[in-house]
Amino acid sequence: MTNKEVSTVFTDIYNGFWMKHRDNLPGLHDEVGWDAIFAEAEALTKKHDNLLARNMVADLMVIMDQRMRKEHAK
Repeated sequence: MTNKEVSTVFTDIYNGFWMKHRDNLPGLHDEVGWDAIFAEAEALTKKHDNLLARNMVADLMVIMDQRMRKEHAK
């Protein structure tokens, strides 16, 4: 990957996807909200189609899931 490709992945996935959703996660039973996040995640992995993007999106989804479950357990 070129430096530009790496930069674009980080811009789209961290600055866009993560920053958009990190503090506004749907609740445990909000299927519509999670479906929208999953669709966006899938679109990003298809757009970039590389290991960096797939791993970033997958790892961020795990973090979102953990945060949502921690909040729900309170």
